[in-house]
Amino acid sequence: MRNLLLLKPIDNKDDRTEIFHLLTKLTAEERVKFLEWARDTANAAIKLRHEPPWVLVEIQHATGDPVETYMDVAAMISTWGLDVNAVTAELERRASEKKLWLPG
Repeated sequence: MRNLLLLKPIDNKDDRTEIFHLLTKLTAEERVKFLEWARDTANAAIKLRHEPPWVLVEIQHATGDPVETYMDVAAMISTWGLDVNAVTAELERRASEKKLWLPG
């Protein structure tokens, strides 16, 4: 069951724009790795909160497309309770590790 209130902290145009901007700083492969991190984080939380048998998170769109990555992460937040603050912190960390290329 989806709880769209969990998306409230990032449910505004500025935050969605910033998240999309950060996602575009990553390569397609890095976005898939970010999704894998989000899935693994959500699954670890599920295993802590519930007894087996577990229903675990799956990645729906492992294409590396920024929009599909955003939609998958938003679904993990609203459906599985993935911590929105952990998601934004991890995305900012990954994007900040990217080197800016400046023409010489």
